[in-house]
Amino acid sequence: MSRDRRKHLRTPMTAKLLITHETLGEKIFLTRDISDSGVFVEVNDPEWLPAVGDRVRVQVQDMPVPAPIRAMKVVRYAEDGIGMQLVDEDDDE
Repeated sequence: MSRDRRKHLRTPMTAKLLITHETLGEKIFLTRDISDSGVFVEVNDPEWLPAVGDRVRVQVQDMPVPAPIRAMKVVRYAEDGIGMQLVDEDDDE
């Protein structure tokens, strides 16, 4: 039996994301895959690792027009990055 609890299909995709964290500041990382509910980001900087549960704001870079800024929550760590889930701006969890 699989331990994968994902509800949405992951699609491999590389995109630049500007991630902003309240105390770590902002940094650009690359995505590994995306889904309807979140994204996995390759983090190559051990000094820039938000904790599971932390909120961040993300914006896709290098678009022809400025992309919207979305709220996300860090939901898991992996050896090569972090998984983040989209959250409502008004969600206080």
